[in-house]
Parts: sequence; structure tokens; C-alpha cells
Amino acid sequence: MTVNHLHKIRQFGATYITAFWFVSILLCWNAMAQSPTKVSEIVLGGVGGEYMETSNCVIPATGGGFIIGAVSSSPISGTKSQNEYGGGDFWVSKMNSDGSKQWDYRFGGNGWDGLKEIIPASDGGYVLGGVTDSGAFGDVTQNSRGSYDYWIVKISEMGIKQWDARFGGDNMDLMETLKPSPDGGYLIGGRSYSGISGDKSAPYIYSADYWVIKVNSQGVKLWDKTYSGGGNVSAYGQDHLNYIQPTIDGGFLLGGFSSSSAGFDKSSELKGGSDWWIIKINADGTKLWDASYGGGDHEVLFAIQPIASGGYLLAGTTYSSLSGDVTQHSRGGSDYWVVKINELGVKQWDARFGGDQDDFLWTIRPTSDKGFLLGGSSSSGASGDKSQGSFGLKDYWIVKIDGDGSKEWDVSFGGSEDDELKSIQKVSYNEYLLAGSSSSSVSGNKAQDAFGGGDIWIVKIRDESALPVTLLNFNAKPEANKVLINWQTAQELNALHFTMERSKDMKGFEQIGVVPAAGNANETSTYTYTDETPLKGRSYYRLRQVDQDGKSTTYRAISVRISGTDSPYPNPSKGGVFQIETADMAGLKLFTEAGIEVPIGYRRVSAEAVEITPKERLVKGIYLIRSDGVGYKLVVE
Repeated sequence: MTVNHLHKIRQFGATYITAFWFVSILLCWNAMAQSPTKVSEIVLGGVGGEYMETSNCVIPATGGGFIIGAVSSSPISGTKSQNEYGGGDFWVSKMNSDGSKQWDYRFGGNGWDGLKEIIPASDGGYVLGGVTDSGAFGDVTQNSRGSYDYWIVKISEMGIKQWDARFGGDNMDLMETLKPSPDGGYLIGGRSYSGISGDKSAPYIYSADYWVIKVNSQGVKLWDKTYSGGGNVSAYGQDHLNYIQPTIDGGFLLGGFSSSSAGFDKSSELKGGSDWWIIKINADGTKLWDASYGGGDHEVLFAIQPIASGGYLLAGTTYSSLSGDVTQHSRGGSDYWVVKINELGVKQWDARFGGDQDDFLWTIRPTSDKGFLLGGSSSSGASGDKSQGSFGLKDYWIVKIDGDGSKEWDVSFGGSEDDELKSIQKVSYNEYLLAGSSSSSVSGNKAQDAFGGGDIWIVKIRDESALPVTLLNFNAKPEANKVLINWQTAQELNALHFTMERSKDMKGFEQIGVVPAAGNANETSTYTYTDETPLKGRSYYRLRQVDQDGKSTTYRAISVRISGTDSPYPNPSKGGVFQIETADMAGLKLFTEAGIEVPIGYRRVSAEAVEITPKERLVKGIYLIRSDGVGYKLVVE
């Protein structure tokens, strides 16, 4: 199968590719909104062609440097040291911190093998995931289940294959995403056109459904789940799963796009040609809730980014004009689209960025200042939100936004042909890689020639203003008269320790503990702290990170409630579900400060507590809860 044929099987969710390209990038900004500095660039490839499928094929390597994955159809040539097996193979290169290549290996069979994602394994090796239509040949040790199947390959730290596993049904099954699970196994996801057959235990509903497989650390299947919407005569109920995001409670968010109507697992009617569709599942694959977002045309989702303060940013592309959840007019063609949701999937805001032609967003990454980088490709000239003219047919285009979705700056990289950014990866606290696909020769701001029809183009960027620690999340919960606190950082440089601080009223904080930091780390670091003697009632915790040079950063406080001394909670609230302590459910009423009653639903969740759910999300302000002759004040912020 050719590269073009592989992309034709996508309904419309990936741009049609006429040359090989792949991209990965991360940039930062400083207080002056200054563009980052280009440090160096590398071209990887052979005389055939290499490109990257998704945003998740560049990761930090064990011991330093980074691992880059692509699809390759080249023989031995350029930087490729092994001949191809079939039409396309998984190709993985280990690059040292200085940009020199340490090793490269290809993995494949006699057909088409398309790499989609690389994740680190607990033993220092890596797990590669993608699709195959090969028979049992080469590195593929199992026969085809039908057409395309999911395929994962475990390799050692030095790139040596250790095992592979294949999963599929009697039709086409296209893997897109692979993530670790808390028990040491892996969750594999994509879309399936298969009925009950092979490894698939449930029938497809209409045309394509979300299909998720749980495997253990050795690639042995534990269970599989199918999630589908209702029928759609024109689009045949297509549901395309593109991204799995682990959640802090041990569950997962499944993200993609759907052209299905409401029905089966989908609770929202279709807004346009296709909508983003998010499903929250627990560790066993049980659906907890789902939500859809879209306008009157097509929306395609490709990435989910957790936010340190809670909730998620969804990232992808919109073709819609102002309609539905899309609150801004089209800039021209397709545009970048970002949606902020809370932990329950309630939309909080959306933002749109684009120029006068097509702009396709592939990835999103947090920056040290609590903003985000949006990375993808642009065919636009200087217009709309794009400040630079086009270098060629397509350019890498990066947009920096703050935590509220406002644009701060944008920058482009490219040559005279097609250059498409796919992924954003940080390699140190202030350096990032733009790693993607390019068919350009020396031109624009590309300084190295291509090896073949398409190569992997890696650009290193430095941001002199970046902060040394990026906080991913910070959470606290009461348990057995204690408070358990945990947090994660995305990277650290010269970090000394974290101090835990506590307050009764948010007016004064006391230090209650110190936790040593990792010091220097390019991967996610996880921390825990237990307050053995918490304050009764409502109290507040905040984290302060201290560098080895004595500088510090203090993060936003979170609240915790112990025992039964205050009500309602949480208070202040974000306008969603809250609880009060009352023996009288029948007398419950909620009023605005002006005395207007607000419709609510409620249910008892314990002998003391009642959970109250407003029929519509509360806007900012003061509210009064009446219960059994007692009044409670609720603040919504």
C-alpha cells in the first residue's frame, strides 16, 4: 500500500498527503512575547520517503537524548541503516542530546506497517504502536485477522525487538493511540469496522466505532470495549478515536470525532458534519460520561492536554463558521480550534486561530508560564492570526496562547515545498524540538537538503525565558481523617524541593512539610504528601517550588473539607455540582442573591450529605440555599 492510499482511508480527518511529511514542535515565550531562537536542525531519512503519522512519535530517551519514530519506505540510504521490508515500516531512531544518531531500526512485515505512537516502558525500553496489513513475515509474528490490524512492538532501551502483539477482527481495524495504564499494562485505541471476530468481542454498530483494547505488560489482551453513536444515513455513523488521555483517578478520556447521531454510547445529537466526541471511562473500560463539541460543519480532534488547575484542553481543527460550540467566525478554510472543558466535560471556553487558507492543528503542549503551544501546519499567508507569509505550500505553524486562550505570538518554519508539523516535544526546561516531515530543499528557513521524497525535519528551539519547572496537576482529598496530596511535574531543572503550605482562611499560610524535588528531569515526575493532622472543616493547601539558587514559584491554592463542620462544599464553587449537610431533602431550594429560585436536582449521597445539581451551570455570583429552615451562602466564582 502506498502512502497516499493509507491516507485515503481516513474520512476527512487527516489532510491528504502527496509527499511524505511529519512534524513535532515545542516553543515557549518570554515576557516580551519574543519569538524563540532557532538553535539547530537535523534531517533524517532515505531516498524513498519518511513521514510521521501522529503527534506522539517523539519522546525523551532513557538516559538522555530522544527517540523519533516514523513510517519509512526507504532502502539503506541517507541516515537509514536497514532496508525496508514492505510498502512501509515502523522506523525508530535514537538521537543523542547533541543531535547525533546513536542507532536506528526498522520493524515491519511484507505489507504496510504504519507507526502511530511511541511510549516509554517501565524497564527503560519502549512500546511502539500502529497498524499492519502484513502477514506473518519479518517482525510480524501473527497472521492477519482480516484487513488492517492493531500492532504493538516492544523494544529494549537499545532498540532490540523483544516481542510483538497483533489485534483485529474480520474487517479493517486502525489503531491511532497507545497509553500506559496504572497497573503496568497498556490501553490501545483506534477505530474498528469489524464485527464479532478475531479479538473483537462486540459487533460494530454502523460503519466505524471507537475500539479500545487493554493488554498487560507483555501484550496479552485482557479485555476490549466498543463505543458507538447512533446511525447517520449520510455518514454511516463514523466514530474515529484518535487520542487516549490517562486521568489522575486511574481512568481515561477517549477523544476523537464522530458523525453519528445520538444513540448507544453517544448522548448528544450531531451538530454538523462531525463533532468532537469525548468519552470518560474508568480503569475497567466502563463508560462514566460522554460529551460532544462542534459547529455546523466538520470538526476533527487530535489531542487532549490536562491542565494543572483542573480540566483539559481539547485541540484539533474546525471547518465550521460561527455556530454551535464554535464562537468565532472562520478565518478562511480550516482553522485551529481549542476547547477548554472541566473534569466532567462541561465546556468553559473555546478559541480559534487561522489564516486565509487551511490551517490544521495536530498537537498542544503546556508552557512553563501556564500557557500552551499549538502546533500544526498552515497553507495561509500573512492574514487573520498568522503574522508571517508562507514559505511554501505548507509550513510549520506555532501559536502561543495564555491560560485563557488568548493569542500571544505565532511563528512559522518551512521551505519552498510541504512542511507539516505534527508533534510538540520538550527536551530540556527551555529547549524544544520541532520534529516533522519536510519535502523542501534548502529554502525559507530550512538549511538542509532532503534525502528523498520526504524526510523527518527536526528543529531545536531555545526559549531563554522559560521557567525551570512545569506543574501538570495538584490535587488533594480527605481520607480517614487525613489529607492525601499529590502533584506531577512535566519537567524540572535545578529544582531543590517543594514546600507544602496550609491555611484556614486563605489569608495566611503556614509551612507544614518539605518534599525533595527530582532536581533535573525531562519526563513526568509524581509526588505525594500526607497531612496527618489536618484542620477541621474547610482548609486550603498550596505548593511552593524552590530552586537550588533560592528562587521560588508559588502555585494556586486548592481547598479540602474535613469532617462535618461546614456546608455547602465546595465553596467557592465553579457553578456545577455541590453538597450540603441536611436531614431534610424535601425542603431544599436554591435562590439567586436577588431572590429568584434556581431549578435544581438533588440526591442523598450519605447519611449526612445531599448532592445538589443545578439544572443549568450557575453563573458567577452569590446564591442562597434553604434547607429545613437553615440558610447557607454559596459563592460561585
